Amino acid sequence: MTEPPAGAAPAGSEPDDKSADQLAPSRPAIHAPHDRREPLGGVIGRTVVAIMPFVAIGLFFGLRAAGVDAAWLVFLLVPISGAIVYSDKRGRR
Repeated sequence: MTEPPAGAAPAGSEPDDKSADQLAPSRPAIHAPHDRREPLGGVIGRTVVAIMPFVAIGLFFGLRAAGVDAAWLVFLLVPISGAIVYSDKRGRR
């Protein structure tokens, strides 16, 4: 069995000239930072979308108590508010 030359790295060790970042495989970014868009209304828009199911339930029971048969339509406010706030097509032509 021959010995490695003097100054050579031991078997199984990595050379010192490569950092861990260079050894790790690179993955493409899912979204570039400039592609992200703030939701319509910012924090207020997100808050509106978050509370809309509770508003819809309140309106539903209120309208049902008032005798409105089509009160279930207020539940359409939930996806409509999300579509308005998080729409990607804003300002594009």
